[in-house]
Amino acid sequence: MGDRELAVGIVGATGLGGREVLRLLGERGFPCGAPRLFGTMRTAGGALEDDEGVARGTIELLGPGCFADLDVVIFTGGRVLAEEFALDAVARGAFVVDTSSHFRLSPSVPLVVPEVNGGALAGFGTSGLVASPSATATALAVVLGPLAGAFVLERCVVATYQGVASAGTRALQHLVRDSIGLLSGRGDERRTRASVAFDCVPAIGAVGSQGASAYEERLGAELEKILGERLPPLAATAVRVPAFIGTGIAVTLESSEAMSPEAVAEVLRPSPGVLLHERDDTRGLSLRAVVGSEATHVGRVRADRTVRHGISCWIVIDSVVKGRSLNAVQIAERLVANRA
Repeated sequence: MGDRELAVGIVGATGLGGREVLRLLGERGFPCGAPRLFGTMRTAGGALEDDEGVARGTIELLGPGCFADLDVVIFTGGRVLAEEFALDAVARGAFVVDTSSHFRLSPSVPLVVPEVNGGALAGFGTSGLVASPSATATALAVVLGPLAGAFVLERCVVATYQGVASAGTRALQHLVRDSIGLLSGRGDERRTRASVAFDCVPAIGAVGSQGASAYEERLGAELEKILGERLPPLAATAVRVPAFIGTGIAVTLESSEAMSPEAVAEVLRPSPGVLLHERDDTRGLSLRAVVGSEATHVGRVRADRTVRHGISCWIVIDSVVKGRSLNAVQIAERLVANRA
């Protein structure tokens, strides 16, 4: 690729993730011209404007041959579009970074958090496919990676509190509609069983015969793929909460050796991508407080006195920024740097 300006495409450009990718490419100085924007029949032909009302381009229709001459294509439009079009982009010679769940557990596709396992991108040729993890797996990997390198972790128990943005734009629209309906006195008239307005749903995805939800099973599999043998035995409970953007994770870790809050802080403080909150700053650790942040925030690090060597902490991440778009852009940056 040399020093030439790259040709970049964004699939799902009108969604939350696509808009954020477009912003990040510009702000981070990614070596490309104006990205080409792709969408379905529903959005193709329309103009995309940023938050300031400035036109950023016209949406092109996805279809055969649309990825010709592109160097990098970032898919942010969900698993259906990734399944239908991602391999075609690879066949046309592009690097593809997919933020959907479709390829995450495919054995031949690297699942990458650049701060943790960026080395998985070594050896890529001029084209290939890389998957970006879920926001929850990304946040946990950024924290568990350095801790597993410093301590012998024996157990990890997590409870996730996930806003609806990770389920897509339609989920956000449903939350707004259902919330307005309840506030205006219409009660449950228009609510579905999946509605989370003013509620918490204690499972994400179907619950299987062993009691774990589909999301909880996938979370464990994603983390195992990213961290490998560094991942301690994991127990997870995933909860959908009535927040728009953000994911919070309550974490309890047990080690076979001494692991004080002070020692954990010493490990996390310099860790790439981590912002450690070392004072009583509960408001700064709320889901809403980290909207727009590119960091993985960690706070409330404290001893778990129910075990000999245990700590508990709270992790929170903007599920659209670092949880989806920034991680994808960082992967693209690493791919380009490897080919320079």
